[in-house]
Amino acid sequence: MSVAAAHNQGGQHPCKRSARFALIARIPTRRPEYSSKPCRQLEPAREPFTWRPVSATIPSPSRAAKAIVISRSSEYAIRALTFLAMEGDGRHHLARDMAERLGIPAPFLGKVLQPLVTSGLLHSQRGRSGGFKLAKAAKDVRLVDIVNTQETLHPADTCLLGQSECRDEGACPLHAYWTNTARAFHARLRETNLQELIEFRATHPGCAYPDQALDRVARARGAAQESSAVPA
Repeated sequence: MSVAAAHNQGGQHPCKRSARFALIARIPTRRPEYSSKPCRQLEPAREPFTWRPVSATIPSPSRAAKAIVISRSSEYAIRALTFLAMEGDGRHHLARDMAERLGIPAPFLGKVLQPLVTSGLLHSQRGRSGGFKLAKAAKDVRLVDIVNTQETLHPADTCLLGQSECRDEGACPLHAYWTNTARAFHARLRETNLQELIEFRATHPGCAYPDQALDRVARARGAAQESSAVPA
């Protein structure tokens, strides 16, 4: 039968049929060979990454160190109240002006002053002539009252050398010195008031507290001017 006759009778074209058989012949019919090696075990799922601030990875000071060292917030609070006590003019002072005078970051000082207002040591006022001023006389403001608005003072009940207990029985070599030092420091904070800080400044000309930051800047500028001066 001719190609035309096969096509007319509804059969498949011989060329297409032969091409189909050739395609099927090229398909592999062999079954895949399975390896006898054991399957690789899946690794356990890793813990998802969690971002942590830098402060969370840095160990905080020991409780023993906190017994005789006040925080930066307490330091700034004492300096700010000492400044207001020295002014003694009864006016309200802006936090940014105090920060510039004392060399303290203004946002940080603003946060430090708020607990002092809440505790009744400072009086705050909004408006054009607003700001902060002392709510009590300088002689009635103890340093321990200021520190307590910023942190909690820890008692000297932690061993300085790292022993599990700090006690007289089985004391470490520094126990007596450490206990007496911490107790004396706490007693000094309870007994010292702002008026005493002002009097100390008045009787010691070399004392630049509480605005020692400006004093350092003035000394640095003076030294720079002297070094840049051309000798005659």
